[in-house]
Amino acid sequence: MDRLFLQIISMSVTATYVIIFVIATRLLLKKFPKIFSYVLWFAVLFRLIIPFSFESVLSLIPDVHIPQDIAYLPKPEINSGIAVVDSAVNSVLPSTVNLPVSVNPMQVWLAIGVIIWVIGMCLLLIYSVFTSVKLYRNLRYAKHMEDNIYTMDGLKTPFVFGVINPKIYLPANLSENEKPYILLHEQIHIKRFDHIVKAVFFLVTCIHWFNPFVWPAFYLLGEDMELSCDERVVKEMGSTIKKEYSSSLLAMSTGRKIVGGCPISFGENNTKGRIKNVLNYKKPALWFLVVAVIIIIVIIAALITNPKSVLNLNDLRPMLMVNGELYLDTGKQLSVEIDESEIIGEIKSSVYGSEKPVEEGQTNFGLIGAKYAHFENNIAVLINNEWVLFEKEVNNAMEANSEETNITNYERISAYMEEECRKAFSPYYDLLDFIITDYQEEVVNGNIEAVFIYTLIHKNYDRDPDTVEYIKEAKERGSENYQQMYDEYLQPKEMNFHLKTVTDENGEITLYSNISPVGIQWEETEMTDYIIKQPEEILEN
Repeated sequence: MDRLFLQIISMSVTATYVIIFVIATRLLLKKFPKIFSYVLWFAVLFRLIIPFSFESVLSLIPDVHIPQDIAYLPKPEINSGIAVVDSAVNSVLPSTVNLPVSVNPMQVWLAIGVIIWVIGMCLLLIYSVFTSVKLYRNLRYAKHMEDNIYTMDGLKTPFVFGVINPKIYLPANLSENEKPYILLHEQIHIKRFDHIVKAVFFLVTCIHWFNPFVWPAFYLLGEDMELSCDERVVKEMGSTIKKEYSSSLLAMSTGRKIVGGCPISFGENNTKGRIKNVLNYKKPALWFLVVAVIIIIVIIAALITNPKSVLNLNDLRPMLMVNGELYLDTGKQLSVEIDESEIIGEIKSSVYGSEKPVEEGQTNFGLIGAKYAHFENNIAVLINNEWVLFEKEVNNAMEANSEETNITNYERISAYMEEECRKAFSPYYDLLDFIITDYQEEVVNGNIEAVFIYTLIHKNYDRDPDTVEYIKEAKERGSENYQQMYDEYLQPKEMNFHLKTVTDENGEITLYSNISPVGIQWEETEMTDYIIKQPEEILEN
């Protein structure tokens, strides 16, 4: 339930951006046919229902990330896409405490949030069912006219009621002149499945009831639904009915909305706006409609797609340190039961998600107190009452695969580069990750030549003699920028190298770097060449 609640919150935050954008777009589309404003609300519905999407360069939505395991992180953080909001929220989120049990303040907060969310949702659904049942019982006295059309004394306004077999209910005192366009209005709702759209949107609103932006979105959806339906009636029956249609809207206005998602009333809301829209409506030219359709398609595509992923330096793969070895999360849940005798310990402590564990029983994903056990040659961790498989990290691919004959050159290079970088940089940096991109290889004179971009992700600590002094000096001076400098200093950073390797028939690797500012000029190198040596080291050499 916790994961579902966090997923709902994440979807709701993302949908909030879409709602704000749609509301702003409605103002720009004020003179467009209202069907286009109505269609835009389906982008909101998509974001409120679907927990995933495709990536696109067109996306207008910031990257929203709420970790599913936030209750177990040593420092819980969210990413809403707005730095000010993130700073305010993250500052009040409680940190994990190193207790011998897995319960921590964040778990308590989350449990309370789930309870409040469920209670609120249930109350809204119960109230909606109650009012719908009450209306249904009153409609038993309606008289059947023909097909799905009924009349009833005492009704002030026509409306559609029902989802699977919707029925149209008309006031018994409706004049014969009013009946054709009023009936057409309700029939258009049914043909467009508006009765289903509104019911679904109301149900989704009940799920996201805690989001203050969802309620005006539900109201404005109903408004655009009615405005577009009015325009369709005028379009089909001609401009001559505008006055009579407007008079009927005014006479049948209820001045309030019928509670719930199923009923759709003829004079339900915004009577003044609907009358004004009917009187001003003109059938748009074909070229105008084509342009409007293209604009709406582009906007919807930008609202329902996610931004292109970028490298998140703060997120490493979840891992656990056992017997001096790192075991990495595979995401696979084991279908077999783990015997109690196989349990070898509990998670004792945790580091940040951007760091690697260095102590026995330590993780980078929280979950203090969770049990772990041997499983074949790997480790199984008990997460949310499910055993999840963690595989042993391979630090040197060449060594691990020395008995295999099908090792790839890419694996050799990956292992070689990681080993060389650890030798060169570990005295000065805390190394977090090693990434090869744009990898290309070819066979030249019996050797394998590979060209690639190598990214080394690291953190600077006091071991770095090149950057720490100016921070110490700032602190000694009492500089007001000291804290900002120190915070930036602790953030993960990248080193990027354009490299080439030559692997001979014996598997020996020679490394080259590009020394030309323009074009390509390779020169043999070692990773230690990239270390800025201190004056005393230079004198020793």
